[in-house]
Amino acid sequence: MGIMIGAARSATIVGAGQGGLHLAYGLMASGWKVRLIADRTPSQYMNLGALSGHMLQQRSIAKERAAGIDLYDSLINNSACGVDFALSANGVDIDMHFQGDFEAPAIAVDTRLKCSRALETFIRRQGNVVYHSASVRDLEEWAEQDDAVFVATGRGALSGLFELDEARTVYEKPQRELLLLIVRGIQAPREENVGRIKFCFNPEHGELFYGPQVHFTNTPVYQVLVEARPGGAMDRFAGISDGEQALKVAQSLFVDFAGWEADNVSGMRLADPKAWLRGAVRPLVRKPVATLPSGRPVFGIGDVLMVLDPAAGQGGNAAAWGIDDLLKGLRELDGPVVRDWYEDRFEQFWEREGRHFSTFSNMLIEPPNEAIQALFGASLRSRAVADRLVSTFAHPKVLMSYIDSVESAERFAREAEQGVRLQPPLSSS
Repeated sequence: MGIMIGAARSATIVGAGQGGLHLAYGLMASGWKVRLIADRTPSQYMNLGALSGHMLQQRSIAKERAAGIDLYDSLINNSACGVDFALSANGVDIDMHFQGDFEAPAIAVDTRLKCSRALETFIRRQGNVVYHSASVRDLEEWAEQDDAVFVATGRGALSGLFELDEARTVYEKPQRELLLLIVRGIQAPREENVGRIKFCFNPEHGELFYGPQVHFTNTPVYQVLVEARPGGAMDRFAGISDGEQALKVAQSLFVDFAGWEADNVSGMRLADPKAWLRGAVRPLVRKPVATLPSGRPVFGIGDVLMVLDPAAGQGGNAAAWGIDDLLKGLRELDGPVVRDWYEDRFEQFWEREGRHFSTFSNMLIEPPNEAIQALFGASLRSRAVADRLVSTFAHPKVLMSYIDSVESAERFAREAEQGVRLQPPLSSS
C-alpha cells in the first residue's frame, strides 16, 4: 500500500514484547497510526513463568526513553554497577579474578513486569491493541490495509517466515543449555560486591551468572543464569520438571563449578513459583524482509532478526539499538516503506552496530583469543583497564578494534591507564 498525501502513515506491529512495544511507542510518538497485535494482556504477562534475563545498559535505556518508554522511573533501584569475573578450571581454585565497573548502572527488569507495564501505558495513551495470535493470513490482511507490517515475534505460525542468513549465522545449533532462575535469599554481598554481576567461568563446561534484578512485584531479587555446554558435566537439566528441581540443580552446579559462591547461594529460593525457565538458544541472523504468499513484504525487528546467546546480556541491548535506528530512518523516509529500503537500512545497521553485538556475544562462549587473554591479564593488574573493558558492555562496537591482535590489546590497556575515553559520555551520546 502506498502513502496517501496528507494522511498519517499506518503500521501493524505483531508482537508486544520488548521490541514490538519499543517500536509501537516510537511510531505513535512520530504520528503513525499503530495497531499492536498482542497475544497476552498485561495481567496475563504477570501470570507467566520467567521469560528472559536480559539486562539493559543505560545507552539502551536512553533509546527506549527517546521513544516514550518511561517505566524505569517508577521502579525500585536494584541496578548493577559492574562485573565480578572469576575463572576456575577445577571449580575450587580461582585461576583469574578481577572486577570492573560499567560506565553507568545497568538495569535488569523482570520481563513480565516490563511488558505488562509498558503495554498498560500504551493503552492508557490511547494506543490500539488487538489481542490475537497472528497467522500468515492475518499478515496478508494487515499488509493490504497498512503502510507497513512489522513482525516482532517468531512464535507459532510465524516461526519460519523469515529466511535464515546463513552467511552471518555462525552456529548450526545452540551452544549452551540454559537454566534461568529469579530468586531471593542470596547472601548479602560484601561491600565491594554490592550491585555486581557475578561471572563464574569454567573453560571446559560452561558459565554461571547471578546479578540484581527487579521482580514483577517491584521488589529486589537476583537473576541466576546457568549456561552449560551440551552433554558436558554442567548439563544436568534433563528431567527438570519444576522450579524446586531447577533450584537444586543450580545450587549443585555452584558447589561443583564455583565453590567460592556455594555459601552465597545455599539459601536462595524462587521469587515466585513460576520464576524459572529452561531452554536453549541458537545464535543466528535472519534476513530482514519476508515475502507473503501474495508477494507483499513484511519487515522483521528485534530478535526475529538477531538471536544472541544470553551470556553477554546483549539481546535486549541489540534490539533497542536496532529499533532506535529504524525509528530514525522512518522519520527521515520520504516515501513508502519498501523492501529495498528496509533491506538497505538493516544492512547499514548490521555493518555499523549489529555485527558487533553478535561478535561480542559469541566471544563470551568461545575460548578467548590471544588479544582477549591479554586484556584479561591487563585487567588483573589494573583496575583502570578492568573498568574500561567492562564498560564496553554498553557499546560492544568500541571494543572490536582492540581484539584483533595482542598489540591492539596492549594499546587498549595503555589508553585505559592514560584515561582515554572509548566514546563520548553518556549524556552526549
